[in-house]
Amino acid sequence: MKKYLLLPILFLLGLLVVKVSANPIRVLFLGHESKHHNSNEYYPMLAKALGRDAIYFDYVTSVEVALGDAGNLGEFDALLLYANHPRLTAKQWENLQSYVRNGGGFVPVHCASWCFSNMPEFDQLVGGRFKSHNAGAFKARIIKANHPALAGVKEFDAWDETYFHNNHNEKNRTILMVRDAMKGDPHTEPEPWTWVRTEGKGRVFYTASGHDQRVWNHPDFHQLMKAVSCGPWATRPRPATISSSLVGFR
Repeated sequence: MKKYLLLPILFLLGLLVVKVSANPIRVLFLGHESKHHNSNEYYPMLAKALGRDAIYFDYVTSVEVALGDAGNLGEFDALLLYANHPRLTAKQWENLQSYVRNGGGFVPVHCASWCFSNMPEFDQLVGGRFKSHNAGAFKARIIKANHPALAGVKEFDAWDETYFHNNHNEKNRTILMVRDAMKGDPHTEPEPWTWVRTEGKGRVFYTASGHDQRVWNHPDFHQLMKAVSCGPWATRPRPATISSSLVGFR
């Protein structure tokens, strides 16, 4: 009798797996060829952790490959940027801006807030620009625990660079996490650390976390990336189906 009950259960589970894999989340990860902020090493850590939830990454290190073709960029639910790319062309900027304003998710992580300094409008899209840093072990503090972008996210301790930012764009921006002042900081106020903002029909998520493997290999950082950067906040809305609920979409 138990054998016959097990068969329909396995069949239903099989259907759920098919539905999940039939509607995966596709993220284009733009890294770089550098040992500093080594995206070549850290990308697989995130891909492995999130792949079980049908969140799949295409990884490139060329700005032109990522942003040069608007049609190709539009095939992805979100663009994750973790790199030190100093410049982008007017056409690449146009494609990025159009992608986000038309509903694409944009996920600049850590050093991404340093990128593309030749395009001042990029700072406004991100919500701020990297200015300087010290380093140390600390825990960023959640200040918007009920925000849907932080579903399942916990505060976690890790060694990281202690970023400071300027050129803040507070329009349509909600700060989710802050880093409290530490010894050596240039000010005593909490530093905005993780935030979300809207841009047209699209959504932007930024976190200053992520200097090296001590963060990228941390399970709580994986949850942050899953819940915020590749979940219901940053990526394009999808129909409410069984598969979408299983991978974190509303």
